[in-house]
Order: sequence, then C-alpha cells, then structure tokens
Amino acid sequence: MGDWDKRMDDAAPTNRPLVSIIIPVYNVEDYVRHTLDSVLNQGLGLGQIEVIAVDDGSTDDSGRILDAYAAQYDYFVVRHQENSGGPGGPRNRGIEIASGKYLFFLDADDELTENALRDLVRVAESEGSDVVLGKGEGVNGRVVPGPVFRATKLDADLIDDSVYRTLSPWKLFRHSLIESKQIRFSETMRIGEDQPFVARAYLNAEKISVLSDRPYARLRRRDDGTNVTSTSRSVHDYMELAHAIVGVIVSESEPGRIRDGMLARPLKRTLNPVLRARLLRLPNAEQSEVVRSISKLVGPYYTEDVAQHLTGLDRIKMDCAVSGDVDTLRELISWESQNQKQLLTLGPAGIRYDVPEHLLGVIAPEKIESPPTVLVVNLRDVEVVDGKVVVTSEASVSGLPRRAPHVFIRLRGRQTGSEIDAPGVWLEAGESKGEGRVFTCEIDVLGMDEDVWDLFVVQQFFEEEYVKRLGAQRAKHIDVQPQYIYSGTRAYAASYFTKGRGFLALDVGLKIRAHRLPIAQIVGFIPDALGVTILVSTSSITSEQVTLNVDAGRRPLSGRRNIAGTRLSSGIYAVRLAPGEAETTATLSVENDAGKAQVTLADGLVMPSEKSPVSLEVMPGRDGIVVARSTASRPVKAGISGRRRRKRYSLDRTTE
Repeated sequence: MGDWDKRMDDAAPTNRPLVSIIIPVYNVEDYVRHTLDSVLNQGLGLGQIEVIAVDDGSTDDSGRILDAYAAQYDYFVVRHQENSGGPGGPRNRGIEIASGKYLFFLDADDELTENALRDLVRVAESEGSDVVLGKGEGVNGRVVPGPVFRATKLDADLIDDSVYRTLSPWKLFRHSLIESKQIRFSETMRIGEDQPFVARAYLNAEKISVLSDRPYARLRRRDDGTNVTSTSRSVHDYMELAHAIVGVIVSESEPGRIRDGMLARPLKRTLNPVLRARLLRLPNAEQSEVVRSISKLVGPYYTEDVAQHLTGLDRIKMDCAVSGDVDTLRELISWESQNQKQLLTLGPAGIRYDVPEHLLGVIAPEKIESPPTVLVVNLRDVEVVDGKVVVTSEASVSGLPRRAPHVFIRLRGRQTGSEIDAPGVWLEAGESKGEGRVFTCEIDVLGMDEDVWDLFVVQQFFEEEYVKRLGAQRAKHIDVQPQYIYSGTRAYAASYFTKGRGFLALDVGLKIRAHRLPIAQIVGFIPDALGVTILVSTSSITSEQVTLNVDAGRRPLSGRRNIAGTRLSSGIYAVRLAPGEAETTATLSVENDAGKAQVTLADGLVMPSEKSPVSLEVMPGRDGIVVARSTASRPVKAGISGRRRRKRYSLDRTTE
C-alpha cells in the first residue's frame, strides 16, 4: 500500500468523507441499480465516501429503489422532492447536503468504473487540483468528448488542451471551490444547465487535471431516447443557453486568450445551430429579434480571434447575424437547407460555394471561393495480385456533386521523402455501387525502392489537389493482418495497417523488423489422461529455417527443460507435454534469422483426471477458438485466444 493509500485509510475515522457523489434521479428504474452498484466498488474506505441521491418526483420505482439502498448502506443519503423539471434542482440540493472534500456529479443512467473515485481523488490530493477530468466511455452509441482526453495532463491548459470543449458535470470538483464562488446549477433552463456551472468552475480553478489512461465513467445513451441530451431543442432553448454561457465567460475572464478560446464553445455548439432551418420556421418578426439578440450578445466580443473559430458557411452566416444583415442570412439559410448535397461547385479557381448569383456581390469573394472541404476516402478493398497491391477505394468531396477529373494514390517514402503517383481508374456506378465515386489503383511494388511508404488519395481539380491519407476508414471485411508480396520464394514487401489510426502503408524491403519475424499460431490442442498435445502452425516470412522449442517450467521451480517440437508437415509442429509440465507455464519459441516469436500458455492447462477420463475430437472453430467435443456425459469447450508474437495466449476449459 502506497503512502497516499495509507493516508486515505487513516482518514477513515474522520467525520468528513473525501468525496460526495451527487445523483439526480427521475424515472430511471431500469438503470439506477447499475449506477448505484457502480459506486460500491470505488476503492475508498469506510467514511471516505458519501452517496447523495435526490429523487426528483419520480413516478416509477426509482424512489423505492433508492430507499432500499439507503436502508442497506449507511453512507447512502436519499432525499425525495416534488418534480423540479430538470437535474439542476436535485444537484443543487445535493450540494447543500454534501459534506465531502470533493464533489462528483453522476447521472442516474451512467456508471463509474472500478476504483474511479479513488484514482481521481488521488490526483486531486497529490496535485492540488480543483477540477479533475477522467476519460469517459460511451455506451449504446453515446458520443463522449475526444480531443481533451488524447493525453493525461496533470496541469492542463483550459484552451490549448481542449478542456473547454467538455462542459458536462461528470468530473471531480473541490468542494471549497464550489462553495467559495457559490457556483450552482441553473434550475430554469431546459437544456445545458450544467454548462454555465462547469464553465465557472473552470475559470475559477487554479489547477485542472485530465486523466486519459483509462475510462473512469460509462455514459449511457438510453434505448428509449429520453436522455436530456437527446431531446429536441428549440431556438429559444439555444438562445437561453447562449446568454447564460456567454455571460459566465465574460464575467469570469479578462479580454484575451482565455476568453477568446472559451467563446468558441457557445459560437460553435450553441449559436451556430440557431442559424439553420429552424430559424426560418419562426415568424419574420421573431427571426429579426433573434438576430438582434445574437448581435447584441456576441458583437462586443466578436474579434477576428473569436470569429476564426468558425469556418466556411458557418462563418459567413455568423458574420451576417453579428452585423444584423437579416435578409442575406435568410437567403443563405434557405439555400443551404435546400442544397445540402450540392453546396459546392467548380469555378475558374477551383472549388467554391454555389451560392445564388445575386449574393456574390454581397459576400466577400474570398469567403465564397475558399470553402473548407470534407474529403471522403473509404477503403473498399486491398489485395495482393501478381506482385502488385490492388487498392479499391471511394473518393469524393462532400457537397460537390461531381467527382474529380483525376484521382491517384500518392506514395511517400518515410526515409527518403520520395513521392510516387500511381494513377487510379474510376469505376462506373454499376461496377462499384458507389455512384461513380469509386476507383481502383494498381501499385507495382516490385519496382519500388526499399522504404516504408505511406499511401494518400489525391483528388485533382484543375491545378488544385485535395489529399487525404488512406486506410483509417475502411470496409469491415478487410483483414488488418499484413499481406506479403514475394519476389520468387522470398518475401520482398508487406502491405499493412499502422498502429493507432490504422493507415495503409507498404514496407518495401521489409524494413520493419516485425515483418521479418516468423509467425507462430496455436491451431489446436488434444488433451488426454496422459498429457496434452499442442498443435502449432509456423511460417518464416524470409524463407529461412524455422525451429520450435518449448521451455516448460516445473512446480516447484526446480529447473527447466527444452522440449523439441515434432514436425508433422510443412509448417505444422506437435508438442507433447506431460501432466506435470502442462500444469506449469510453457513458452513456445519459433526462430528464424530475424529473431524469435514467442507464444506463452498462460496459467497452465487443466488436464483430465483418471476419475473423469475424456476423449476429445479437436475441430477448428471461429476466431481462433478450437472446439473440443467430448464423448463423456459433460462436454467441454477449450478456448484459445491470442495474437501473433509475444502476446499471451490463454487456455481455459469450461462446460458448454
């Protein structure tokens, strides 16, 4: 146990818990048990945690479920109240009751992961953080913030580290910060009541920490679509939220980088949705009033540094709103809503917005002629044929009704910086099922210099090139395992997907050592009363000699011995382990001139005993599973899972 853990245990007898979890509850009988169960396993000792659940007038069994937990756990506090219309009121009542050093707000359909609070509080205590953000995980299609959680930052910058982009309340807050600034949730707003609260906490915090090492909360999208975040929003809802969040940002910050950066959130996420077709559904007088309200709210702070958060058509529309040009704004919104798939066209200088002719003199030409482009590149297939890599991919520019006159794949060498352009051929719509937006390209790998080559799709319109890397978006059927290109009997190159984003690349000359290592894969095992026979498939990419040995440790560890595999056929070996050896950890090694691949049998093998002899027939299954069907009365299933090279294989034996 570390020093911090000891301090936490020592703190247990005190009257004040370390953290209070505040849960607003309303008609969540199908989810709330999972939520409450998740807070039971948080790695905090007796007296260190307090759970405050406020039932906001539920009409189902939610309130009774809360009472049952409170009767069982003395650190659960339940309050019942008349329905307030939103989660702000129950959260505020929870703050009034809470006695913890830290507060964590958890919705009644979400869950904490194991020991999440322990680890969040650990950082807050050791770093002196006022707010700690833990990475979230979406459940049932729920979208969670991404950019802020790209890396752990113990002293995060509000703007540079994208902290401002997440204003939901599932975070750890220092209680003294909330009380000293009297930060509370709005109880009148229909949507977004948490955003002004979190923004005020951010702007008053001396230190914010971000933890991205693992999920700390699981955030659920309900099957019935009744999450507040999934309900429809009106122009009035958005404007109410915009006034609240802009008001907090302006009152709690000085002019400059922080304010300008924070204003990006209400511009892009709150006001931008107002300037869409929903605005035109209002009477003309109300449309004009909304535009005047936006101009008054944003105009004083709408510097170029703030305006640049918006791009393309969004920027043009916001410029119109801030300047009060209602007529042009109406025409732009009407044109946009009627031409969603054809917003762009080809002009003399390349791609531009296809706005009505009479608006060309009203809007600055540079804003019309340089729209941001969204490139669509979806890999349909990649295969090796006669020493060539054949790529089939979709390629288009979103909003542009025609395809590029020219399309090709650009290969860029990582070591040399050299570039090779391989021409693509558009397929007809009937051939590709892609409305003429799918092309094929053959890459003659055997004629390329040795290097690792990254692949980019280039769409060329006149003199302009639109480039996007290939492979991250791809069809589900595509196998991500390397495909090898042979020169004679020796592998010369590998087509593979990179780690992380999964881009397509070519390793010509097998410069990457992993592509030269042998392959070892367990394809089955046959247990009986006298031991177990393991079947191993091996191959050597470089066509060098392959050897296989088993290093079987004994219990107790009195020594080890190597067991040579028996070659059954080309690439297939059998290894026989006696019961004593099979109950230990065995390592299978396959070597060639590039190195060694190892497969470890984790936790030993469970062997049949003389009292319950089993006769098994081994048959290949799906996804690396080998099913062993028994002739005995209780059939068994032997599961093998794992991946190539130095990855741990586990073998278990469970009843079917």
